[in-house]
Amino acid sequence: MIEETPESEAQINKNLIQQMAEALAGDQSLNLQRGDILVVNCDEHGYKLFDSLQTICEEKEVVIRLADNGIHRVTQELQQVRDILANYRNGNWINDDELKDFIQQRTDYIAGVDLYQGANKMIALRGFPGKVDYKEANIPKEIEDAYELSASKNRKVREGKDNVVIMMPTPKEAEELGMDYDEYVKKFMEAGGNHDWVEYYKAQQLLIERLNQGEEIEIYQFDEEAPEGWQEMNLKVKLKKKKEGKDTWANSTIRRNYPGGEVFTGPEIVNGRFCVHGLMDFDGILLRGIKFDIADNQVDLDSLDILVKEGEDKEAILKKVIEILSLDPGASKIGELGIGTNNLIVGPQINAVLREKKLGIHLALGYSYSEYNEKPYPDGSNINIDNGNISENHIDIATTHNRGLLLKLDGKVLMADGVFYGEDEKPDTRLAIISAIYA
Repeated sequence: MIEETPESEAQINKNLIQQMAEALAGDQSLNLQRGDILVVNCDEHGYKLFDSLQTICEEKEVVIRLADNGIHRVTQELQQVRDILANYRNGNWINDDELKDFIQQRTDYIAGVDLYQGANKMIALRGFPGKVDYKEANIPKEIEDAYELSASKNRKVREGKDNVVIMMPTPKEAEELGMDYDEYVKKFMEAGGNHDWVEYYKAQQLLIERLNQGEEIEIYQFDEEAPEGWQEMNLKVKLKKKKEGKDTWANSTIRRNYPGGEVFTGPEIVNGRFCVHGLMDFDGILLRGIKFDIADNQVDLDSLDILVKEGEDKEAILKKVIEILSLDPGASKIGELGIGTNNLIVGPQINAVLREKKLGIHLALGYSYSEYNEKPYPDGSNINIDNGNISENHIDIATTHNRGLLLKLDGKVLMADGVFYGEDEKPDTRLAIISAIYA
């Protein structure tokens, strides 16, 4: 008799990656069809998933293109452009215009601009932090500007196209969380693969139907695990009014992110204090907490405070955070309020997508959602969620957990400790699938 041996973590993760690829190709996400052209903007953390997608695309007769955004590759190739620029400055190029054209063409190639032409569906796979450190790599400003222009060309092409953004788990995140990397990948995949997204969508739509009728949400949390001065959050949010038959909240499963699970809107007015304690990624900066006051959607930068790892230069990091929030007039204003519903994401999270999808709430600083003013949301619904805020930034900041979190809609309990309630202020059994698993 042959004794059965348990599957290794690596094999389990391989199976989960295949499951994830099938979900992304399926009708609840990109719904890939013969003749589609799919661009996968991928860094080194997503190569295995790309391989699985490639096999599926071959079977479906879908054209798939890899825009290799691996941080090491991009940095290396930008350094080659830097060396050519140094050569020019030694007098070996004829004129500035020729050099400028070369730099733009070369950075367009590095960013994969041509790959996006004609594509109708896209996936972004990137890990934390996933950005070139131009200063550390000694990349000159003119090359940085040219590459950023190339990246903006890609963003322009992606507007209006089906586009799923995935923040892939990384060894750095696992290390910071004190987890084995394979186990961390497994939990990430299970948070997407172990849900029935059809039923999830239906439950979130029931939640939206109630939210559509509301005028104000009160948000309160007392976090017993946080240090003194970092325990209490208290917000009042005036909601957009439903008009012309358009929902004022978007229903997000896996058409925009993977794992999925949230409903979100652009709030009319937010006032109060936002305060969260725990690991988080703030636009590539690892924080241990952030708090600030909000008045009429505007963050009071003078009230902004952060927590950082012991031994780090808090003042220097705080300065960087304020610089990010000073990028443009809308960068320090509230562009989104979201309610996360994924009850399989537990514990502290650095990953921005995992943080915003887990049961709780999140605010986004910066850009709202003007792209859906004139076109349907990816699920085909017509929505009115834009609060008018314009910015190059969109930075989500989410609660670490739902313990002690209370949401009230027009004075009635909407969610308490991760459990959704009905109009009768009793747990709503219809929303059990998106409520805390201990409910």
